[in-house]
Amino acid sequence: MKSEEVKKNNHYVWAHYLRGWAENGRDVYRKTKKGVELYSVRGVACEPHFYRITPLNDQDVEFIQVWLDKADEHLRAFHYKMLEKMIYLSCAIEVLDREDQAHKRELLLANTLENIHTTVENDFRPILESLRNGDLSVLKSAQNRNNLHSYIGHQFARTKFLRDTFIDSWRHAGDEYVRIAKKTWWFMSLVYGVNVGFNLDRFYYRKNVVWLVNKTKTPFLTSDHPVISVHPSVVDTSSGPPPEHSDFYFPISPTMAYMVNDSEMYGRGVMEATEECVDLLNRNMLLRCGQTVFGSTAAVVQNTKRPKQKTG
Repeated sequence: MKSEEVKKNNHYVWAHYLRGWAENGRDVYRKTKKGVELYSVRGVACEPHFYRITPLNDQDVEFIQVWLDKADEHLRAFHYKMLEKMIYLSCAIEVLDREDQAHKRELLLANTLENIHTTVENDFRPILESLRNGDLSVLKSAQNRNNLHSYIGHQFARTKFLRDTFIDSWRHAGDEYVRIAKKTWWFMSLVYGVNVGFNLDRFYYRKNVVWLVNKTKTPFLTSDHPVISVHPSVVDTSSGPPPEHSDFYFPISPTMAYMVNDSEMYGRGVMEATEECVDLLNRNMLLRCGQTVFGSTAAVVQNTKRPKQKTG
């Protein structure tokens, strides 16, 4: 896509990632009201203007700063530098003439966040290809691990499901807070993405890192919110405060998945997934998706059912 082209249709799950579930390199299975059908990866997990930013004003900045001040000290300075850049960008957008400089203004509004995610995706792309080819040695490089975890963090935070969850969490506080949450979500999603990716990388050697190899007849599913926690405390809890621990699960392909876990439930290192394990992970992917899961076969999409007990 040319740099001067306004990016209108934004994927909140990377289309190239979803191609890992497309046996023809283009289409994945998903469930609809009509049944299970094939859809092009270019037309799923996307929404027009999803990554369109809104210029930040003083009230927005104050709202954001409350969260930045709670951040880990290792990240606070990074977040404030990012905020400073976005304040500058907001000022630039406001001073551009809406008629004579309309295209330049539209490029900043429509492409800024999309371009950030494209950079993260491009950094991860060669690593993804190596992993899908079974080459785990690529992660001996600290930079490659950082790029993997950065992608996972941002993929967790950039989805429609996370956006709606963030906004809904403010409804108890009143309409004004909901308005500000909607307006600042684009920036807060970057903050959350950096936080998750940084902590995955920072505590990599303290966690149970698992590579699940799936040789069963049932392939792994992915979804429109493909990074989830499957920690036992989440699976078994239907209400109450957020769990203190997490088992991050991210399917790489129908036959491989990556986990960074607090629990020992899934083992450590390269593990061969059992049929029961694959079924459990697929059911949890279905439970935690925003609207739909994606599969490499019609059968796995059709046959995967939600867990009987809804999680928290």
